Amino acid sequence: MYPTAPPTCVNTWSIVFGTELKINDVFVQMNCNIHNRKCLNFHWKLAHRALFSEKRLQRMNKSDGKCKICKYEDETLCHLVRDCSKIFPVWTLIEHLLNDICNEDINLSTRDILFGIRQDRFISPVYSDVANFIILAAKWEIWKQRNNVKMEGAQVIKSFDMFKKIIDACNSQIDLLQHSKKWDKINIALKINLINVTCRELE
Repeated sequence: MYPTAPPTCVNTWSIVFGTELKINDVFVQMNCNIHNRKCLNFHWKLAHRALFSEKRLQRMNKSDGKCKICKYEDETLCHLVRDCSKIFPVWTLIEHLLNDICNEDINLSTRDILFGIRQDRFISPVYSDVANFIILAAKWEIWKQRNNVKMEGAQVIKSFDMFKKIIDACNSQIDLLQHSKKWDKINIALKINLINVTCRELE
């Protein structure tokens, strides 16, 4: 896709994280994901830095740059999907969920959340598919919640309620795609079924 030079977003992400990133660091991890097209388009825009965060809108004189959820810090892309004080506890719950499903100690970094977890982080590549499936669902639900707050004046929902919305979104996608050809590309049904058990335990 990029025969002459990497996209500018790779260089920008390298500056954000203070380390040189390659194209594969940004784009490979979610390639096999089975979410719906809107969700995948959202991830593509996030990776390419094409989303209109409040900080970006501020440079266009269309925003004060502040996060509409916490109403305190600047809304960068990293803040939007992970670092916001109202959002960060959701990822703690997701870490507990992934620890139970994969039976491994998983600490999600900002890079993991933005780009997906590499397969070499797990004993089995199946677990990276499971983790990235859940991570992408979480990002998509967080983005929709942010837009509801900004555009419709909705109340910011509690961390555990957001977590349950993410679980419901995962299960809906599983019900929709199970037994389809797309689903057969990565058979993660048995692992994902543990989601409901873990959610009940957390309650």
